[in-house]
Amino acid sequence: MIPGEKKINISQIFKWYEKDFNGKKSVIEFIEKYLVDDDKKDFLAQNKDSLTIKYLYYDRDLNM
Repeated sequence: MIPGEKKINISQIFKWYEKDFNGKKSVIEFIEKYLVDDDKKDFLAQNKDSLTIKYLYYDRDLNM
């Protein structure tokens, strides 16, 4: 999360399955449910409509 830039960096897997989540807002709400840090939860809740998402490269070799 980069609060000053209203940007979050998440796994590319979320982009691959974005349709399953019904769009960007639902992806953010899904992530928000699993955050432990209340400040990060609040940040997502307050900015979910204006956040920019950067999808990070997913290395499939790490799972072998």
